Amino acid sequence: MADCIGSSQHPPIVYTQVHVYHCKTFHLNYETGAIMQTAQHKSLIRKQFLVSESNVIKLEKIARSSGTSATEIVRRAIDAFDPESLHNQGESDLIDLVSIRLQEAIADTRATRKKLDKSLKDLETR
Repeated sequence: MADCIGSSQHPPIVYTQVHVYHCKTFHLNYETGAIMQTAQHKSLIRKQFLVSESNVIKLEKIARSSGTSATEIVRRAIDAFDPESLHNQGESDLIDLVSIRLQEAIADTRATRKKLDKSLKDLETR
């Protein structure tokens, strides 16, 4: 079941209801038409998510090209996602940027101090 909601100011969002049960899961190989079992007796929970139409199109394209179901692609994406790695990568980039800016500030401060020292000596000699 999919319903589209949105307004003239915002792009439509596709509402997809996903039914998942304690069951064997299968997927359809789009190239061969074969139905293949992907997992046995997994305890799965039904969840509903709102995603954009472009996400739905992308998901269906990935599923077709990999010969599996969109649901299996979502499961794989969730399994592959590591928020800790993403968080640490962002921290590392931020620390690198702060380090560079700090080195620049130190160099600018040293150059300014040299100019001030020279200006003070010139004033003393007058």
